[in-house]
Amino acid sequence: MIIALPVLRGVPGPIATLLNGNRATIVLTTSSHLEQHTYRVTGVPTNPDAAQSQVQAHPLAANAQSKPQTIQGTGKKQTAGTRASGMLTFFNGSFNSFTVGAGTTITSASGIQVNTDTALVIPAANSATGKVSQAEVTAHADTPGTRGNIPTMNINKTCCAANNTIFVRNLVPFTGGQDPQNDTFVTQQDVDGVSGELQNSAQAQALQQLRGMLQSGEEMAGNPQCKNTINHTNPIGDTRANVASTTISVTVSCNAFAYPRQQMQTLLTSKLQPQADSDLGSGSKLASPLQLRVLQQQLDGANATWSIEAQGTWAYQFDATAQQALARLIAGKSPAEAQTLLQNTHGVARANVQFNGATLPGDPNQITFTITNQPKPAPQTFNPMGQPMFMPYSQRTHFPFGNPIGAP
Repeated sequence: MIIALPVLRGVPGPIATLLNGNRATIVLTTSSHLEQHTYRVTGVPTNPDAAQSQVQAHPLAANAQSKPQTIQGTGKKQTAGTRASGMLTFFNGSFNSFTVGAGTTITSASGIQVNTDTALVIPAANSATGKVSQAEVTAHADTPGTRGNIPTMNINKTCCAANNTIFVRNLVPFTGGQDPQNDTFVTQQDVDGVSGELQNSAQAQALQQLRGMLQSGEEMAGNPQCKNTINHTNPIGDTRANVASTTISVTVSCNAFAYPRQQMQTLLTSKLQPQADSDLGSGSKLASPLQLRVLQQQLDGANATWSIEAQGTWAYQFDATAQQALARLIAGKSPAEAQTLLQNTHGVARANVQFNGATLPGDPNQITFTITNQPKPAPQTFNPMGQPMFMPYSQRTHFPFGNPIGAP
C-alpha cells in the first residue's frame, strides 16, 4: 500500500515548505522476508477440508495421435540358403544283401545331386518267391537352394551296383530347400529417428486438449503424466523376413488434475502466515501472489496428492491507524530525531524524512507517509504450476510418487 504526496524537487527548502503547506513526507521501507516451505496437499472431488490440506480438484484426460509416417528400413541381413531333404527308397533284386554307404551320391533327372545321410543295408531278395526287397534312408540335396526341392520320382534309376540289381526312387518330393536371401528390415534406430518428433507433436495436441478443459480460474497442478504408444504396420527388428518399410504413428495419453487457483493460494498463504508472523511479527501480509512448484505428485483415480513448494515475500504493513500513531510519535521532532525513532520502530527497515525545516510539524495530520516494501533478492526460478515440460521420447512420462516431476 502506498500513500504519497508529491514532493517538489529542485525547489528551495523554505519555498517548498510554504508550497507544501508545511507538510512533511516520510518514506518508509517496511521490513520484508522471503518465506518458503513445502506442503503436502490433497485434491478431492468435493467438500475440501482446508484443515486437512485439501483443495477441490478434478481429473483431466486427453488422447492424441500423430500423423502416420512411413519409414524405410536400413537394416541388412543375409540369410543363408538351406538344403532340401527327403526320403530315398532302395530296392534290391539280388539274393545277397547290399549296403549303401553314408554319403552316397545319386543324381536326379533334373541334375540335382543328393547324398544319403546314413549307411543303409538292403536285405536280399526272397529266393523262394523272387520278391524284391526294399529299404528307406533319409537324404539331402548336395547344394542349398530351391532347385533341391525335386518332385516325386525325379530319382528313378539303378545305382550303386555294377550288375544293376539295386534300384532307387524318391517316392515323396524333397522339400525345405531355400535360396540365400538378402533381407532388409526396419531397425529400432530407424524408428527412434522419427518417433521423437511424432511423440512431441501428439503430446502437444494432448496438452492443448487438457488446457482447453480448464474452467475459469483453474490451473493444472504440476506436469501432466503422459504415456506414449508406438503403432506400426510392419514388424520392427530382424524377423528373418524381408521388411522394406513400415508406417508408424504415436499415440499419447495424458492425465492431469485441475484445481481452483485462488483456493490453492488461500490455503498455502494461510499455512505460511504463521511462519511470516514469527519472522516479522504480527502485522505482516503477503506482498504478492505465491509462487508454487509441484515437487512430487501421485494421481489416483478421482484423487491426487502433491508435494508443493510455496514461496512468497511477506512485508510488514502499516495501516492508516499505525501511520497516525507514527505521525504522533515524531510530530514536533527534528528530522534527525524523527528518523532515529522511525528506524527503531518494529517493522521499519529504513526511514527517509523529507522535510527542510528545523522541526517537523506539530500537527500529525501534516505528516504524510509513503510506504514501500524492502527489496529482496529475486526468488528462485520456478517451473510454474500448469506449465508442461516435454520429455524425451526414450523416457517414460509416467512417474511414480516420489520422483520429481520433470526429472529424467
